[in-house]
Amino acid sequence: MKKILLLILSSIIYIFFGWKGSIFLFGSCLLSYSIPFLFNGKKKKIWLILYLILQVGTLLFFKLEETFSFTNLIIPLGISYYTLQVISYVVDVYLGKIKPENNFLLYASYVIYFPYLFIGPISRYEDIKDSLKNNKMGTKKEIEEGILRILFGCMKKFIVANRLMLITSAIVSQKYTGIPVLIACLLYSILLYADFSGG
Repeated sequence: MKKILLLILSSIIYIFFGWKGSIFLFGSCLLSYSIPFLFNGKKKKIWLILYLILQVGTLLFFKLEETFSFTNLIIPLGISYYTLQVISYVVDVYLGKIKPENNFLLYASYVIYFPYLFIGPISRYEDIKDSLKNNKMGTKKEIEEGILRILFGCMKKFIVANRLMLITSAIVSQKYTGIPVLIACLLYSILLYADFSGG
């Protein structure tokens, strides 16, 4: 039940940020779920190479599109995170580190888990599959601690990081030299920490 609610919530949030980009996410999820079941016999390596060419090629295409804007396509949100995540799953199955997941809903909740899509980190399936399989919703104390952690993360992201972004952007745009640039570098380091740890 927990994984289904998580999958539904993650899908709704991702579609809200752009339904066109969600086509690539769901397609990537379905493809990476299916490919490992073809890893038997002599064609195992061929399937892996074809899969990697397709996934890495798609990622490179969108990254080049982002840089040069030659077709004005909208870049799917979080494409780097989920592409590298599904590649790590497929490669781990290929190398025999993990077995292919038979439960598609469980696997999809791993790929489409919305916090990872926006800020990472790239997680290996074997590291979080037990958490996804655990259907316990948590004690009252765990829920309270979770809410506090979310609020603290929001504070770091929206109050600390976003405010520091205004300061560092102002310094860079005015083309200062010397001490202001040194201060901007220091503030930018704090900004990055607050941004990622808050996320």
